[in-house]
Amino acid sequence: MNSLVLIKMCTPAEGFPTFSAFIRLISRMSSKMLSKLCTSPESFLTLITVVRLLSCMNSLMLSKGRKMTEGFSTFITVIGFLSSMNSPMLTKVCILAKGFPTYNTFIRFLSSVSTVMLKEVCTLDESFATLITSIWFLSSMNSLMLNKVCTPTKGFSTFITFIWFLHKMNFLMLNKLFMLTKSFLTFITFIALFLS
Repeated sequence: MNSLVLIKMCTPAEGFPTFSAFIRLISRMSSKMLSKLCTSPESFLTLITVVRLLSCMNSLMLSKGRKMTEGFSTFITVIGFLSSMNSPMLTKVCILAKGFPTYNTFIRFLSSVSTVMLKEVCTLDESFATLITSIWFLSSMNSLMLNKVCTPTKGFSTFITFIWFLHKMNFLMLNKLFMLTKSFLTFITFIALFLS
């Protein structure tokens, strides 16, 4: 898959909706751009799901995205086996979620992520919220930059969670973070086994 452009989409959905789902075997995704998205779903939602086996994703850009969800929501889920993700960029994203939201979830086996940039992200979450969750096995992360993030959350919230096994992290930059939280909060959680 070389390029996917989703522009000016609005999806009011109820029930068990899935906005975009990509399942590829021995494939490559060169560029993906989501611009001016508005989703107002209820119940179980998955906005973007990417499942890759022996694949490569070069760039992912989400620009001016907004979603209002209730129930069990997952904004972006990337599951890769023997894969590489070079640069995802999230800019000007606003999330209004209730229930069990997961903003970004990356699960990778034998993979590498080069750059992750989150810029001007605002989330208003209630209940169980997870903004960024990364789970890696035998992987390498070169740089992660979070810039101008504002998250007023309630309930059980986890802002950033990294779980790594036999991997390497080179650079992590957190800049201009602002959080207003209540109840049980975990701002940054690193769980590492054989980290170098």
